[in-house]
Amino acid sequence: MSFYLANDKYATTLSSGYTVGQTTLSVNVVPDNVPTLVVVAKGTTKETVFIVTGKTINSLTGVSRLKGYNGDLDVNMPVTCLNNAEFLNQYAVGFGVEDWITETYNTNMVLNIDSEAGGGKKHFVELAGNTTFTLANVSNGDIFMVAVKQGTNGNWLVTWFPGAVWVDGSAPTLTTTVGKVDTFIFVELLGSYYGYVCGMNS
Repeated sequence: MSFYLANDKYATTLSSGYTVGQTTLSVNVVPDNVPTLVVVAKGTTKETVFIVTGKTINSLTGVSRLKGYNGDLDVNMPVTCLNNAEFLNQYAVGFGVEDWITETYNTNMVLNIDSEAGGGKKHFVELAGNTTFTLANVSNGDIFMVAVKQGTNGNWLVTWFPGAVWVDGSAPTLTTTVGKVDTFIFVELLGSYYGYVCGMNS
């Protein structure tokens, strides 16, 4: 699984119309890199965000609608890359200003992400041993944070929830010093949780 990375200079138009349910977008120019996030008809009532996982000479393939207008799109509509920052700022369901939730340590920990069901988007865990995280009530496009503190004795390990994806293909090594905190942010995209390091050894 790959990260959805920015193609900041990518801009083109649809070379033919798009019908809801299609898995390709026919375009006049394809981007250098995939997978990526693209937006069609940005700034209009038909603005639509797609995840793209592949390409051919004249089309974007493996296309899934992520956000926005849920209808057919016309030929010649503009297509641009939606980079990670734009996605986080404009389209994802953010964690806002809600308080951190302090979790009671357990060897198997379920992080409830739905703030309307007694959960939240910011979870603080003080380790008292090794633990395995799982998730509950995550919606498509959710952003959530997990802060992990090394409790008494330190050297505790975390097994991340299924679907966690990291930029270099493996989870970062936790700080092992007692009292130190590592903080991570995750973005959910169609069942995968893209993890970014916010801070280490703080």
